[in-house]
Amino acid sequence: MNEKLLTISIPTFNRACKLERLMNVLLLYPVCELEILICDNASEDNTQDICSNYILDNSNVNYIRNSKNLGYDKNVILCLENSITEYVWFLSDDDLVSLELINKVIINLKQKKPDGMLINARVLADSHQEIIPKLNSKLINELVTVNEDVFVEYSKWSTLISSQVIKRRIVNTNDLVSYIGTCFVQLPLFWNSLKERELMLLSDCFIDKFDSESHDFQQTNSKLWFVNWSDVIFSLEQFSVKSRNKAITNLYGKGVFSFSGVIAHLFMAILNDDANKSKLTSIISRLNLTLNEQVISKLLIIMVSRYRAKMIIKTVKKIKAIYEKK
Repeated sequence: MNEKLLTISIPTFNRACKLERLMNVLLLYPVCELEILICDNASEDNTQDICSNYILDNSNVNYIRNSKNLGYDKNVILCLENSITEYVWFLSDDDLVSLELINKVIINLKQKKPDGMLINARVLADSHQEIIPKLNSKLINELVTVNEDVFVEYSKWSTLISSQVIKRRIVNTNDLVSYIGTCFVQLPLFWNSLKERELMLLSDCFIDKFDSESHDFQQTNSKLWFVNWSDVIFSLEQFSVKSRNKAITNLYGKGVFSFSGVIAHLFMAILNDDANKSKLTSIISRLNLTLNEQVISKLLIIMVSRYRAKMIIKTVKKIKAIYEKK
């Protein structure tokens, strides 16, 4: 059995420079304390070259390269399945951690022996300007039991996979297959495994999350944040319907899930064909909207869906006319 307590598992794709920046920190930590696993999703840049050097020079670094891009969710599952230590810390390739933070994570895992851990973070622009100073303003480390209130309050942290550390043996990866393609597999991986278990909130130190306007999920923002987020949260049936509905709108309550945000994302979701009318109507019913706002939202779904259908028919007729002329 591996005597090391923690594996830092890094899912990566086409970010060799950012991966190298992260690894320059991780490799300074004592080899005897830490395993590092890199799961490369068939990167097309020089990721394979730099990782080949890492495994030659460092006995605690393991590298797996997928033969093809399996998508974000499947690669995260592979990060868990190929880790061999008691705990797994999922770390995004474009985030940064300090040696002090790594040390605090390991010390608290040894002392508190939680089933999982959430780590505080600050969100930065590439220029290092702070966008969100901290996810948790309390700055108090505490051990809590995962109940309905904890889920509602902290599930939004799971949008940042780097915040999550989990005890490997409590996760059933077979339960995660249905989430492949959502880009939020870390939510059921973490929260379904931790219901009524002990969770360590490490709040007095920070991951540096570098925010980017672009992502590699190959999905529109309306599909990702409006449809997928709400669907995945609502599927976590270990928690009550009331808690799941609260958790959905606890993320970006003044943005995506404000009334104006809902209208904008509904419009884009229909035009992008991100979900059908029935799916969008069910999402509306979960949100914290007034009766009037729900009525307006549902009318918008009907009107924009009809508009889109007419545009499709009009386009098909134009294409048909062109071919008939030929």
